[in-house]
Amino acid sequence: MAARLPVLAAAAVAAVATAAGVAAPAAGAAPTPLFDAAAHRETLLSVVDAWNGGALTPASRAGNASAFHVTLHANWTRVEPKDTTAVAQARGIYINVEAAAAAATVCDARAPSFVAAVKAGVQALNDLFRDPADGAVVYLVHEDNGTVADPTKDGYANVHSTFALASAVRVLDGADAAAALEDALEMYEWVKAVLDDGSGGGLYWRAGDPANATRGLDPVTHWFEALQALWDVLPAGAKRDEVAAEVARAGTFLVDTMAVTEADDPASAYLVFNYKADWTPSDVPYTRANQWTAGEWASTGHGVEIAWLLSRAEQRGLAPAGSDWLAAGDRLVRHCEKYAIDDRGLVRWEEVALNGSTIVGNPDNDLYEWWPNSEAARTYVHHAVTRGRRATAGPKWRTVANLLNGPMTDPVWGGWFRFVTVDGLAPEGSPKWDRWKVAYHFAMLHAEVLRLAPLR
Repeated sequence: MAARLPVLAAAAVAAVATAAGVAAPAAGAAPTPLFDAAAHRETLLSVVDAWNGGALTPASRAGNASAFHVTLHANWTRVEPKDTTAVAQARGIYINVEAAAAAATVCDARAPSFVAAVKAGVQALNDLFRDPADGAVVYLVHEDNGTVADPTKDGYANVHSTFALASAVRVLDGADAAAALEDALEMYEWVKAVLDDGSGGGLYWRAGDPANATRGLDPVTHWFEALQALWDVLPAGAKRDEVAAEVARAGTFLVDTMAVTEADDPASAYLVFNYKADWTPSDVPYTRANQWTAGEWASTGHGVEIAWLLSRAEQRGLAPAGSDWLAAGDRLVRHCEKYAIDDRGLVRWEEVALNGSTIVGNPDNDLYEWWPNSEAARTYVHHAVTRGRRATAGPKWRTVANLLNGPMTDPVWGGWFRFVTVDGLAPEGSPKWDRWKVAYHFAMLHAEVLRLAPLR
């Protein structure tokens, strides 16, 4: 496979190493463009195309149901294991949706290959992961033979699959689009019937959880995301109005119940990753082993991600009357800036204690991680373009974008590394792609840049 030099990387490396921001243009000079849309489009297309080169199996290329092979080396060749989660399968569908949409706008010859990957991904999601008895997805399947490796019906996986199927409607047509929408609605109904915990917007982590089970941030975050994607593709009518009400319900729950305002700073609020059954923060002492299940910590990356989702919901007209979801998002961004962003202007501490302090001994403390920096970049560029904050959010966007387009980008094969070190900005971590890192945040950022391009 030939090496793919990334389009955006060349000018970004030195800027991250030497500056915490970007110098203002000289007085009277034309504003420096916030981004190069054509370069972002080509980077998106080339990375997803290369990912497909490793992830699409011979069986899926032949039209048979086969899960994406998501564990890949830096050069896009395959690594064990071959087990694929429904979350990763859904994300593989989503990144191809964004690539297909971006390619279609410029009649790029790769567009049909991305649509074919969407179709193959949807087929595998339906045939291998979804239980025909109730329509929900199981968590993990073996790529080789499609057998179920973990039958758990996980909330995170099911809301992500709802999101992927709704997103697929955007680039499919005819019977394929109609079927994807029907599938998305079936999963939407299952989530409401099985995972809604009766709290007014909260979800169980998984089907069958007892009433006193720990709750989590991820299912609600991506349910809020999935609902907006579903609303986008539904025709006007009662079902779309129902989904709009669900968006308002989920967003209100995030803002009024899940977000915690700092006692000594009402302009700052945070989201924890693990909650008690009553949706108050978990108080189980944090360890690396319980980080994703019960430990007490705040997620700064999810805070800036939710800030973007709240702003987009408001822009879609889905926020309840009298609410101020933009201000709610600003509180989450402020918390991230206070406790997670370092003197370079980059997101360094994704996991922090509830008082904002660094969690001593966390191995991520000396690393810049791909996804929280991507979410910060997306929120900053969104605020700069659509919220009249070019002077304040614009320089912050450039700073984080310099990390992502420079040291975080593989200079030979393209795509983002998992981490780069704080000391030296060197890549760390292998394999580069796995079931948790499926170019999803990468594609979401590039898609937002392309959405914003006509609005600059």
